[in-house]
Amino acid sequence: MSDVHQSPCFNPDKVAEAQRSMAVPDELGSMSEIFKALAEPLRTRILSALSGSEELCVCDISSAIGAEQSAVSRQLRYLRDHHIVSSRKAAQLVFYTLKDDCIRELLALCLQHVQHRLPGDAAGVATDPSEVSAP
Repeated sequence: MSDVHQSPCFNPDKVAEAQRSMAVPDELGSMSEIFKALAEPLRTRILSALSGSEELCVCDISSAIGAEQSAVSRQLRYLRDHHIVSSRKAAQLVFYTLKDDCIRELLALCLQHVQHRLPGDAAGVATDPSEVSAP
């Protein structure tokens, strides 16, 4: 017996189609980790700065986003450990870049989504039922 509650489906074919298109559990876990990494505002600012540049050192990122170098370094270490940024050392400086173009595209899509959210709602969530269209 499954420990997942099975309720009657309205459309079993659509449910089966949705299940076929879903990522596997390991991939879903990795996706969640990426979104978790993006959920921290300082990390998002760092990534935004990196998305507009080929590579930046910690001191340049810190200056660009107006944050302490020690805080930026901690967050960059987190982002590197989660395979979101890459680093290279040159003498005493460490330079960072986005790990790949997928991260750059994800950030661009997220920004596009934010810029197109519902008017008058700072969080991007409809609060007036008249603003929500039926599916």
